[in-house]
Amino acid sequence: MPIRDTLTNLVAIQDGLSISSPVSQSIKKAYKYPPSRSQSLEPPCFVNSWGYPGQSSEDGSFSQAEHRYVITMQMFAIDADLERGLEIATAFWESWLNAWVGDQQLKNGGASEFLGGALAGSDPTIALLEWNGVSYPGWTATIDGIVQRL
Repeated sequence: MPIRDTLTNLVAIQDGLSISSPVSQSIKKAYKYPPSRSQSLEPPCFVNSWGYPGQSSEDGSFSQAEHRYVITMQMFAIDADLERGLEIATAFWESWLNAWVGDQQLKNGGASEFLGGALAGSDPTIALLEWNGVSYPGWTATIDGIVQRL
């Protein structure tokens, strides 16, 4: 199913992200699907999920429909100093944007059939995120696009 292929491609990109400032770090784990809320995270990491707002079709049939998915990415950082943690999260945002600009498969189609992906940050994009009762500096963004045509 193409949504799984799209998530596999996304996780591969996320797993390859690194920063050199304000500290040198690489992503430790990119979760294709959200882990249990009782599981501890190992930042810096990504947690991905997806939603299905619906489908559309020119002739009204499901078999010719374009299926719209929204992938939500959360990037979790960590540092004993909150401000530096937010700096780390911001540096990973910049690293993600560079990867997004360079990846034509997620933006414009390709093998995963992810057609016309549009990237957007949440409001606010950078914030304190919670997992398993722990607050982490991080950010949330979405990719909205047509994933498959049946």
